[in-house]
Amino acid sequence: MKKIIAILCALLCICSLVSGCKTGGNTGETLSPNADYSVTVTDANGNVFTSGVIVQYLQNGQQIAMQPVNNTGTAVKNLPRGSYTVELMFTDSNAAYYYDKAELTLSAEKTQLSVSLKQMPVGTSQNLHVGSQAYQAYFVKSGATWVTLKPGMNYFLFSAEKAGTYKISAPADVAELGYYGMPHFVQQQSALEVVDNTVTISIKESMLEGIYVFGLNAAADTSCTLTIERTGDPQWGVEDEPWTVYKPTVELNPYTLSAGVKLTDFDLTASSYNLVLGSDGFYHLNDANGPLVVVYLGVSSKYLDSFQTIADKSSISKYFYDENGNFLKKESYNECLLSYFEVMDPDAGVYPLTEDLKYIIQQRGDYYGWWDSASKGYIFVDSQGTPDVTINPDVAWLFACAYIAQ
Repeated sequence: MKKIIAILCALLCICSLVSGCKTGGNTGETLSPNADYSVTVTDANGNVFTSGVIVQYLQNGQQIAMQPVNNTGTAVKNLPRGSYTVELMFTDSNAAYYYDKAELTLSAEKTQLSVSLKQMPVGTSQNLHVGSQAYQAYFVKSGATWVTLKPGMNYFLFSAEKAGTYKISAPADVAELGYYGMPHFVQQQSALEVVDNTVTISIKESMLEGIYVFGLNAAADTSCTLTIERTGDPQWGVEDEPWTVYKPTVELNPYTLSAGVKLTDFDLTASSYNLVLGSDGFYHLNDANGPLVVVYLGVSSKYLDSFQTIADKSSISKYFYDENGNFLKKESYNECLLSYFEVMDPDAGVYPLTEDLKYIIQQRGDYYGWWDSASKGYIFVDSQGTPDVTINPDVAWLFACAYIAQ
């Protein structure tokens, strides 16, 4: 009998051990009915939010509990074991973040998860004009921003809080990225090289007040992450080199266009024009006493804004390089043009063509590719952007000029 009792006791012990393994794992203990469910909230760079975020625990769409994040960026709530979905609330009514809700689920086995927040565009939208077309743009900050895109060009404005080199990137399979200048002079083509759908821009202390325009050209309605990352200190470049200021080489006197005269634009498809510099210091057509040639300074030509408008928006300049691409110098023409603006006819906005004005037009146009049909800066295009290849590049610089018919 004693042997039978001993055998039964041994069997009971074995059963107890087996039962313990099924309910309590290797510890031999049963799972507690509750568990600590923790959610850690970070930004796209892994930095935790230590305040301003409340985690909601839901079942079947109903809130079961809520808990603010602590100083480690984690919200911990002791709840009955089960399945929960997680949503976030923000105590700052102006806070705007995007996060992927698809996999924010907790279960009896999965009691921890992390949520990565992406910024949303901030600030008031602005209207930009590229040519005659108006666009809307939104401010974005450093970090990862979730942006919603419409078909075509979508513009975003960035102002750095700290000087440095910034890398701006977006998924190439979603939209084409480019840098388009500043709000007052948005360019139609990306002004910086784009590599792997990434643009790098160096912003110095003197440039911190500037607003920079970036664009994403999307093929359809979509969304993606626009990332702006500070990668280091500002780069030293040719823009840091001192300017050579071009000054007027002739004495300037106020000019008044005679009443009733007719200005005739040059035919830019012509094979050539004979311009002769007269004793008056001005260029004439065909000979020194021929029709006087004038420049559109204060009024726009058929192809481009007036030089006065361009000068008001940005610098008129040129960077010079040798045949090997080595930097030589950079010239600023704003100061010289300001002298001409002061003496041009105030009503007609013109001044006779001098050697200075001819030089400035040609240098500026060569630098920006105004009459290079293979360049992004080609100005002889129709409203659809189709280049007019009938323009003769040898006389194209005369787009800014006219002559007084005799």
